[in-house]
Amino acid sequence: MILYADGLFLRRTFADQIADDHQPGGDPDPRFAIDGLKRWHIRRWLVLGHFAFGRFLMYIDLKPENWRDYPAGHPLVNAILSGSESGDDEPLRPAMPDDYPIDEPEIEKIAPLLIQDADASQHSALIDMMRERNLVIQGPPGTGKSQTIANMIANAVAAGKRVLFLAEKQAALDVVKRRLDRAGIGDFCLELHSDKASPKFVVESLNRRRDLGWGQPPRASAATSDVTWHESRKAIAANLGALHTACPDNRTPFMLIWRAVHGRTQDADVMDGFEPVGLPTSLVGDPGRIGEVSGRLAVFAGTATTFARNFCHPAQSPWAGIPLASIPPYEIRRLIATLTELRTIGVELINFVEQYAYLGVETVTDIERLNAVHSAIGDPPEGALVSTTAPLDLDELEAGLAIKRELIGVVADLSCKRDLSKELPGRLALATALTRSGHLRPFWRRHQRKPIQLRPIQLGSWCHLRQSSRAAFPFCLRWA
Repeated sequence: MILYADGLFLRRTFADQIADDHQPGGDPDPRFAIDGLKRWHIRRWLVLGHFAFGRFLMYIDLKPENWRDYPAGHPLVNAILSGSESGDDEPLRPAMPDDYPIDEPEIEKIAPLLIQDADASQHSALIDMMRERNLVIQGPPGTGKSQTIANMIANAVAAGKRVLFLAEKQAALDVVKRRLDRAGIGDFCLELHSDKASPKFVVESLNRRRDLGWGQPPRASAATSDVTWHESRKAIAANLGALHTACPDNRTPFMLIWRAVHGRTQDADVMDGFEPVGLPTSLVGDPGRIGEVSGRLAVFAGTATTFARNFCHPAQSPWAGIPLASIPPYEIRRLIATLTELRTIGVELINFVEQYAYLGVETVTDIERLNAVHSAIGDPPEGALVSTTAPLDLDELEAGLAIKRELIGVVADLSCKRDLSKELPGRLALATALTRSGHLRPFWRRHQRKPIQLRPIQLGSWCHLRQSSRAAFPFCLRWA
């Protein structure tokens, strides 16, 4: 660890130990204090260089021992600390004051010169400066701060005052100086910065001003007054005052115009829809009636919005194509009764849909499908049957039902056939054997659905069939 020359920590930590153990009454040697300590040693060096002590006086001013009075007691310091300034004419000025009525003659006389363009806020700052009030002008680049400074310098010089203009950067000084040169008052400025602060430059600047005829009386000139300009200005001021004069409803024409412009931008379609609507002059000029009509329109708008949200837009209603004038008066009562009944049915339908929503019922089609399923199911089974089938295995029960349905189908198919229950088993066996052997197939095709008649010519065939049957089916010998 290295202890540097400003070793305040070392002196604070080992000062008592050094004074007691080494050289009492004299300057302690730090080497004795760190003797035996690991990672501690003394490093000595000297630094030579150029240092700016211009700000060193600020540290001296901050020492309370050098204060003659408490700093907050100074009006300027107090204004900086409190964020506002107290004046003789008012107890406390606001931090962001309102703009002055700059067109009034009394206010205009305070700062009559404008060598640069200025809006109301910049002109108001100029008036505060001429009233010797302390202020701070803040704004991003390009908002007219240098213009305001040029106007302040011009009005202060015209009032016979001296101005000291300081800036942190050279560019700010050059901008203001160029503005003053363009206005023709640059010769009133003496630049004392950078390379222009030399004695030679100052002397040359003073000689140039002497050659301009400083101190000579100005030439007498007849005062000119533009009457048209004054009248036009008064007319503009009157229009401006009327534009910002509050009406009985505390709204100014300027506010109404701004709301109209805003409405045309945001709700252009609504404004176009109301374009053909004519408003009577008596309504427009009466704030009381305007409030009454606005209230009614608000109620109508709220009702229309609620109706459209709960049902649909009136233009989409099935009744939209039927004007009220086309309904005869004697049908109105019956129409109201029908609509009331329809409303009751609609309420019941809504309740039914809500009740059976878990079955997927949402539309009228779903209700029809549910009715079809109900008709197909039929009446529910009796309680005894339910109690009998409850303890059974459902899978086995479904398998048995499937077999039962198949058996019922077989029985239905056999019911369409000839009843062979009274035939002898031997005859049935012989018929089955003959059918499988194929001997009767040609005979059956020729005499299908006809009575069998054996002719003499067929006797030989029949005997041959008999011999074949005996050979193929020994159990039929007895029958033959």
